[in-house]
Amino acid sequence: MFAESRLVERELHRFEPDEVTRARIVKGGDARELSRIEDKKDGWASAASPGVLDETVGNWMTKLERLRVMTYIETPPKPIAPEDVVVRVEYFDKNNEVGFLELVKLPPKEPAKEPGKAKAQYLVKSENTRWYAEVLASTAEQVEQDLASVFK
Repeated sequence: MFAESRLVERELHRFEPDEVTRARIVKGGDARELSRIEDKKDGWASAASPGVLDETVGNWMTKLERLRVMTYIETPPKPIAPEDVVVRVEYFDKNNEVGFLELVKLPPKEPAKEPGKAKAQYLVKSENTRWYAEVLASTAEQVEQDLASVFK
């Protein structure tokens, strides 16, 4: 009973987080290359200085991992435009790309009851999702807000 809500695939990736050795973060026209610090859990560094721990990036990548599918959306409420993409993250193992994640921000689904309180709708797409999937807005907002500090 209720298989459509109980059997939903909530994971965004097929790979285990430990399999990823490099990542590329793309925001608009900017990109940043990262490398994992192997002996530090959730430790990430700039690819330009792979041995120097960057805690800001590590914290941001941890927030990104917290995104989970709430519901799948076969057709987004409006066509996804390039300016709707908040960030794209590409994941690599030692040799190849193993996956990606694209976070999209759309206008609120319904008007707010109080002015200024309407929450945007956040959608993700990854190598493991066939369609866009809605994620919890509060978690996605944290990812979006902290993105600027990743590109400093």
